[in-house]
Amino acid sequence: MFKASYVELSRHYLFYFRYPLPRYICPNNKPKHIRISLGTRDSKEALRLANMLEYHAKAIFTHNDLKSMNYTDIITILKDHFYNLLDAEKEKIREQGPLSIQNQEQIEQDLNHAIKAIQDNDNSKIGDKPISEYIEPIIQASGFEIKQGSKEYDILASNYKEALSGYCKNLLKFNHDTFQFTFTTRPDAMAMKRSQGKSAKPEDRLGKVIDGYISEMIRSGVWGIRAEEERRSCCDVLIEILGDGYNVPAIDSKVMRHVKDMISKLPKNREKNPKTRGREISEQIKIEGVEKLSVTSVNKYITIYSGLFDWAKDNGHIQENPFKGALLKVKGGENRRKKLNAKESLSVLERLEKSASKTFQYWGVLIAFYTGARLNEIASLTPDDIKNESGIWYFDFNDEGEMKRLKTDAAKRKTPIHEKLIELGILDYVDKVKAMEGDNLRLLPDLTFNRKEGWGRKLGRWFNDNLLPDLGIKREGVSFHSIRHTVITKLRRANVELPIVQTAVGHERDSVTEVVYNHGYELAQLQEAINKLKY
Repeated sequence: MFKASYVELSRHYLFYFRYPLPRYICPNNKPKHIRISLGTRDSKEALRLANMLEYHAKAIFTHNDLKSMNYTDIITILKDHFYNLLDAEKEKIREQGPLSIQNQEQIEQDLNHAIKAIQDNDNSKIGDKPISEYIEPIIQASGFEIKQGSKEYDILASNYKEALSGYCKNLLKFNHDTFQFTFTTRPDAMAMKRSQGKSAKPEDRLGKVIDGYISEMIRSGVWGIRAEEERRSCCDVLIEILGDGYNVPAIDSKVMRHVKDMISKLPKNREKNPKTRGREISEQIKIEGVEKLSVTSVNKYITIYSGLFDWAKDNGHIQENPFKGALLKVKGGENRRKKLNAKESLSVLERLEKSASKTFQYWGVLIAFYTGARLNEIASLTPDDIKNESGIWYFDFNDEGEMKRLKTDAAKRKTPIHEKLIELGILDYVDKVKAMEGDNLRLLPDLTFNRKEGWGRKLGRWFNDNLLPDLGIKREGVSFHSIRHTVITKLRRANVELPIVQTAVGHERDSVTEVVYNHGYELAQLQEAINKLKY
């Protein structure tokens, strides 16, 4: 069956052009699509028309007003530049052989300069050159007018050194791995890769399919930055195992079991551990005395691969998804996050009252204990997200504004502020924060944004790496997220109905009746439930 990006077939066998609109022009910042009839039942004609429309759509949105750009849009400019550069350099290596000694030394020098700039937190230069010399050509190629001194320019400058470092590491590793003769890969596996690569159509090669999948997910706005990088990393492992040119239609249950077996044997932190760093994957899995990936981590890889092959199936590359139902079975309670017991919860709260040295530590943890909200939901809150409706104060968890993203649609909610938080003076604290000045001001203003981990990194690390060990309650499965489990358990034990608990904490509701026919609970109902939290 004919499949192509932006083209879909109606039930009347007419082809339509379907294109995702950027978030900034959609109501409520929700992703939408335009859908236009191509007026033909001929697949070749539909593809020609769709390509033409796609070209013009990109041109229109690329040259839109700069004010519509958000953080992800700006980072995408940087990523596109380095992905294109990396693809070109890899292709050159494949055709002309390994990098010359001079080229390798230059890349290593660039890498060292980038690392030093990262360590010094220097956004003004890379080596002896001002950073403007590096990013101006990128800006010109993007088609946007990004001026020095603007917020967008500063974001590019501050992230350029990270991007350059990643590019240099990736290129040096590719150059090294491509021309190593370690003979550790089984000959039959090598032959399988070669034969599959030769038989694969260009559009069915694994690397091409992965690129198409990731590109479409980014365009549709489904993933945040962290999710995108996590999936790229997992897909890179799949390419390491099977090869960039592997024929995707030939990936069946036998190949899936081979991949699953390799992932199950992967060492934990393999790129950081000196015993495994820089080695081929076939060598890494044979090294003894290193901790292997947990069942949870293995299942994360398989889940991501299942999503990739669902997309491949929908786009006509394969008939069935070989990774569907392939998850490893997990023993009861294994690798699951654990809640804090009553004694541990009191220990945390008492320590906060006595020795929380910073406001983000004090209020961040308290809000978690009295809402059950996720770490980044709390950390992303702005002072304006504290609102009042009919005399009830509440936290408005939303994805509006810059650098905010919720995990699911259900996470968008109003959670009443617990009477204990009001008693402790949270409303006075909110007024103080509102009086502060600064861009992207958060309710916990000491927190900083990290492109991978969002706003919650500093709070999460302090809680997990400092507070829990100091209290002697650091153990496997206990982290900041354990507070959420504690809250949900307490609400259920206080006889709060499950749908109300799910609404208050932003969980997806289960039954059709709840999802379709229940349009939400009143704030007063939620307030009554939240105030049942006692410690």
